[in-house]
Amino acid sequence: MAKLIDRIAEFLDGESFVDDDLNIFAVTFQNKQVATPHFSYGVWPPIRLSVKNLDVRFLSPKLEVRLPSSGNELTYKTASWIYLDNGYLPKGALKRKISRSTKWGFSVERGGIELLEEFWYCYARHLHRLGSLPLPKRFFSGLLSGFEDGFAEIFILRQNKKVVGAACNLYFGGFYENVWFATLHASQLQGSSYFLHDQMIKRAIELHADVYSFGRSTSGSGVHRFKRQWNTVDVPLVWLKGGVPYSGKYSLNFISIIIKYLPFKLVQIIGDKLSRYIY
Repeated sequence: MAKLIDRIAEFLDGESFVDDDLNIFAVTFQNKQVATPHFSYGVWPPIRLSVKNLDVRFLSPKLEVRLPSSGNELTYKTASWIYLDNGYLPKGALKRKISRSTKWGFSVERGGIELLEEFWYCYARHLHRLGSLPLPKRFFSGLLSGFEDGFAEIFILRQNKKVVGAACNLYFGGFYENVWFATLHASQLQGSSYFLHDQMIKRAIELHADVYSFGRSTSGSGVHRFKRQWNTVDVPLVWLKGGVPYSGKYSLNFISIIIKYLPFKLVQIIGDKLSRYIY
C-alpha cells in the first residue's frame, strides 16, 4: 500500500495524506484535495479545503469521504483486491471454471473510445435489468479521452461475434481497477464472467500493476462471494459525512422496481439528466 501511495503522489506531483495504517485520505495538488479519480475511494464534493481542515472531524457536514478501513471487520461495502506481486495462478475450482469457460468460443477485444457504443449498450441494459440508472455515454467519452496521468480502457466480450459482456477499467499509479462490468445472464452460465476477469487480470500484469481491483460490492452478496473465489483481499470501505461514519446504504428498492419496468429509452433520458447530481 505504501508503494501505491508513493506512486499516486508522484503522478500528481503532490503530497499524499495518510493515517498511521497507510489509508489514503486524499492527494493534494494545485491547492485542492482529491482522491484518485473515479475509483471506489474518494472525496465528494470536490470542494477546496485547506490543509488545516484535513482532519475529518472538522470537515464540512456536507462533505462525504470514502476510504479504506483500517480494521478487519466488513462494512456495508467492500472492495476486493489481488496483490499481483504475490503472483496470479488460479487453482482448484477457480482454475477449472476458467478452463471450462474457454470452451464456449469467447473472445475479447480491448480498446478505447471506438468501443464505447458496444460497451455502453451492454452496460446500460444490464443496469436497467437491475433497476439502476446508467451513466450517460458522454461521461465515458470524456473519461476515455481525458483521463490524465492514467488511462481508461474498454473490454468487449464476444461469443460468435455477438457482444455478451463488457467492462471499463481504470489504470492509475500501479493500480488497475474494474469499475464497470456487465455480462449477459445466459453467458454467465457458460463462465463469461470468469473468462473476462481472467483476461483483465492478465492485462494488469502486462502493465506491471501492483494491484488488480474487482471494484466494490455489497459485503456478503453473491457478487462479493464470486470475487472471493479469486483469493482476493477484502478491503472494507468506510463512508464519512462531516467526519461521522455512516453505512453508505441507501434504501432505493421501490425506485429500482419502477426503473425495471420503465422503457429503456426513458431510462436512458432520465439517467442522462440525473447523472450530474448522482456522480
